[in-house]
Amino acid sequence: MKNWLRIGGGAMAGLLCSFPVLAQEADPAAAQTAAADQPQPATVASAGDDDANSMAEVIVTARKREERLRDVPLAASAITEAMRESLALDNMDDYLRQVPGTTLVTSGPEYLNDVSIRGQGSGRLGFSETATGIYRDGMYAAGGGYGGRSLSRMDLFDLDRMEVLRGPQGALFGRNSVGGAINVVSKRPEAESGGQLTVRAASRERRDVEAVVNAPLSDSVGLRVGALVNDQNDGYVINDTTGHAIDDQRYTGLRTQLDYTPVEALRLGAMYEYYKSDGPAFSNLGQRPLRVDGTPLDTDRDHRAELSREGRTKVDQNYGLLSADYSLPWAALAVKLSHAVRDGGRHNEDNAHYAGQSGIDVTPGADTPGPDYTVAQDETYRRTGLQAFLSSTGDGPWSWLGGIEGLWSRSDVANGPNLCPDYTGTAHAATPGCYPGLAGTLSATGAQVRSAVRLGLNHDDFAEDLNSYSLYGSLDRKLTEKLKLGLELRVQRDSKEFNFARYADDPLVYFGGGTPPAGMMAPISIDPDGAAGPRTAAPVQFCPPTIDPAQCPAGYEAVHLKQSRDWTFWTPAATLHYSFTPKQAVYVRFATGYRPGGFNTQPPPTTVRDDLQAMLVYKPEKANSYELGWKGSLFGGIEGEAAVFYTDTRDVQVVTVPSTTSRSFVLQTAGDAYVYGAELELRKNLRLGPGRLMSSLAVSTQDGEFRDGATALLDTNGDGTPDQADLGGKQVPRLRDYQLTVNLAYTAPLSERLTGIAGLSFQAANGGYETPENTARYEGYTLLDARLGVQGERWKLSAFGRNLGNQRYVLDIVGADYFWNEPRSFGVELTVNY
Repeated sequence: MKNWLRIGGGAMAGLLCSFPVLAQEADPAAAQTAAADQPQPATVASAGDDDANSMAEVIVTARKREERLRDVPLAASAITEAMRESLALDNMDDYLRQVPGTTLVTSGPEYLNDVSIRGQGSGRLGFSETATGIYRDGMYAAGGGYGGRSLSRMDLFDLDRMEVLRGPQGALFGRNSVGGAINVVSKRPEAESGGQLTVRAASRERRDVEAVVNAPLSDSVGLRVGALVNDQNDGYVINDTTGHAIDDQRYTGLRTQLDYTPVEALRLGAMYEYYKSDGPAFSNLGQRPLRVDGTPLDTDRDHRAELSREGRTKVDQNYGLLSADYSLPWAALAVKLSHAVRDGGRHNEDNAHYAGQSGIDVTPGADTPGPDYTVAQDETYRRTGLQAFLSSTGDGPWSWLGGIEGLWSRSDVANGPNLCPDYTGTAHAATPGCYPGLAGTLSATGAQVRSAVRLGLNHDDFAEDLNSYSLYGSLDRKLTEKLKLGLELRVQRDSKEFNFARYADDPLVYFGGGTPPAGMMAPISIDPDGAAGPRTAAPVQFCPPTIDPAQCPAGYEAVHLKQSRDWTFWTPAATLHYSFTPKQAVYVRFATGYRPGGFNTQPPPTTVRDDLQAMLVYKPEKANSYELGWKGSLFGGIEGEAAVFYTDTRDVQVVTVPSTTSRSFVLQTAGDAYVYGAELELRKNLRLGPGRLMSSLAVSTQDGEFRDGATALLDTNGDGTPDQADLGGKQVPRLRDYQLTVNLAYTAPLSERLTGIAGLSFQAANGGYETPENTARYEGYTLLDARLGVQGERWKLSAFGRNLGNQRYVLDIVGADYFWNEPRSFGVELTVNY
């Protein structure tokens, strides 16, 4: 476990407590009352409450029914609105650092974020399926490459709570929940009229406005409307060529909800949401320390040298949700229908800088000192989800749930050098954004660079269709007053169809017969197994559709591939839950999860035609987990939970860069692996002087290895050709020796009408590796965030700081580019309730 026990030491012993996300009355006598054992709405006690021991309890739907978080027999956390208001939580990374064993894996822009829980999810591509299930109000919310991998600022807006369920959740939540599931629950229309306005100003010329209005239209109709605007006009990553900050960003969102209760037993809901983002593209944010020839390029983490282009990513999404909840005398019926439409794309990225080719002369005698090229990517994504389930009500010895679920999605993606002129088969003048270098004899480095650039000008299109159907259910039985047995099962059928096309947009290539004319070159060929292998060289550039078929030799035709796969998954779970007292329990749980297989959307440009089919497909990933947990209270009224787990994962998906000279990434089925670890959350809410202190500690440790026989294709010697690397005994990526979060939030009266507020959050982590071959360490961090302010009856004014120590560390290494965390920032926030 990598000596994780050393992290706390004696200094932490007094802080073994946590936020009231699992809180309850500290008075043992009051805890025995019948009222205390009934679920109550989440509320937050203020410093002025007469009962200093009163705390809120959070109600969650971790098992698709409302129950207290402390009663859920699995490792789970909830992040509430009270936590967000007390701490300096801003983006997804801030939220996830509050949860043990959970990490945000990022490569710069928001749309590329992934969530890793308990070490699952190191294998990730822009269009692959995630290893953590992402849900909005219980509906599957992931999919696609632009915003479908994590949660956006719109998902976190007007938040009631975020439920983070650790460990496989394949039975009740279903797809992608190998490491766990995250379910975000938005606030719904309320019976009382009112609203909230928040205005925020922060570092790097950031200005935010968030507004919510709640308006009951009648006794049976409620309306809730909210909007957000986030505008950051400056940044910390500077293009030295222009002096511009290239990480400025803008987000705009609107949400409208309508609830209708025609009769007491029926509640109908309709929600529409629009979200638009404009932020930096992926390539430009990465620091490229060295060019491919070993000379320095970006000598500073926050400055980009020789950056001729400033890429942007834009995403537009429309989302709708219809729901119906009907109470029968003996059961409750819930039906939901969702539909998402998203258009996203990135343009004008400086690919030569990203690949380390800037400033390398591939055109002797020309004015341009190096290649200049860019490739655009655009996606249109559609997703429809349907869910219906019936659950028992009452307090009998049996409880049950049964449901059906359907998911249909389609992703259409085009990748291509959109600044290149239409291919005609004849030489054309150098074009900005499509300039790989002129034909001619070059040095070895120049030839290698020009060849990589030419292959980077491929045009790849793909379309993926998914049809998924599920039956799921659970059955719980009280064996005794204190002992419960729970069984869960899902049967799911996935069908995927994939169409892929590739052809060259290289302006230098000549596909006609005979000697290439002046200014052009023959198509590039690759020997797939080296000069000593039995296979011979084959082309990796293929004729574009604009060329006359008579000019395209046999074997050079554009690639058109079609693959389809069907998988059926059975994901059972079983739990034994024993309650010593109403507020002290242990459980043992076996659970399973899966991540569907899929298709590599951007095979390396050095792949010959005969290898493309085999490289497209990777297998599903399956996990079996064993967990032992405790939930209850310790001496002094400290509440908490602890869990130890062991997860065995088969057919682990890992991502690799088969060629160091390419920006393509490949998801592969590497083999089997295991991960084990421990997690602890403790929390306490108490009177301290004139006010109230809410405090928390969350700590976790993880370890695990690939089993013997695990392998992956890696370019281990930098020659551009992948080799089969042995992963057996290597540590699974993204595991932390330890993660630690300590939170303190204090409220105290300053006068009859004013209350002071102060919040402090300390977060630390260390250990692990970035990559499956364990060549890059996973950098640790030590962060300190704080909030200080004052509030009246209907308003609150506070100042906040994030990363107060200004620690800088590498978030991710992609290829040879380094992506860094944000530096220290400050801001002020005013919230008015009306």
